[in-house]
Amino acid sequence: MRRLDLKSRDSQSRRRRLIHHNLLGKEASRTERGEQHSPAAGSEVDAVEQATQAVLATVSARVDKVKPVVASSSEMSTVVASRRPAGLGTILSLLRRKSPVTWLFTGDNIVQGAGCTDGRRSCVELFAERIRGELRRAGDVVINTGVSGDSAPQLLATLKRRVLRYRPDVVAISLGINDCKAGTAGRESFRSTMREILDRVRTAGGIPLVMLPHPIYVPATRNRADLRQYVEILRQEIVRDEVPCVDQWTDWLQHWPDPVATRGRLADGRIQLNAAAHQHLAGLIFQTLQIFDSQSAACFGSIVKST
Repeated sequence: MRRLDLKSRDSQSRRRRLIHHNLLGKEASRTERGEQHSPAAGSEVDAVEQATQAVLATVSARVDKVKPVVASSSEMSTVVASRRPAGLGTILSLLRRKSPVTWLFTGDNIVQGAGCTDGRRSCVELFAERIRGELRRAGDVVINTGVSGDSAPQLLATLKRRVLRYRPDVVAISLGINDCKAGTAGRESFRSTMREILDRVRTAGGIPLVMLPHPIYVPATRNRADLRQYVEILRQEIVRDEVPCVDQWTDWLQHWPDPVATRGRLADGRIQLNAAAHQHLAGLIFQTLQIFDSQSAACFGSIVKST
């Protein structure tokens, strides 16, 4: 076997080939590899390594920034409790702007207010007085397309003519008192119809404002005994979609829990609001929209104390 002369160029070249083919030991290989790198080559390797580490550090920092922040249960409770229905917030912002707003009230006789106020103003007329007169929003438009005896299917069938063609900003809807005559069998149909009405109003760019029915005098209209369950359906839908509402039902139970007292607020002794009840309902609307003022003529007497 030919002896390697490590000092000769040919021997060094041959030694490198042997190392490359793993024909020499690991120690010789490591030693030889160390001999192959000049100081300049080593510095270049160090520079590449430093650059690589810098890139990795930057990526890591960015990842840390996008890591989800996990809030405590108490913090989450505070956030949920402070949430306000999105629609109501938008209505309040409309009232703060100077640009005109189109308000539309639709549904049953609670909105129409015909033949039950003895010539005094209905809740919608009082609303127009408060908005266009007292608040000096003369450019606003208040429209009333309520129909006595109306139900959810009837409103849905005429929605384009009675609501959508006016392109309203806010749509106050009063339904349920006539729908409840369908009883248990009509509950789910009422739910789906109301959901479609609310969806179509929102799709057209309007903000729905649901006016929950008031309690009625059931002994005089027993075919409406299921009204409480229909009110609950409305409540579930407005909670589900964060729809703002005027909660007449709860307010009446607080002020007039006795059915006899309830009957005293009804023009026909059954379901129709009398003039005082319309004034009270107007006050509830003003409170919901945060425009109630006890010094206002339109608001005067609207909110009464429970007896």
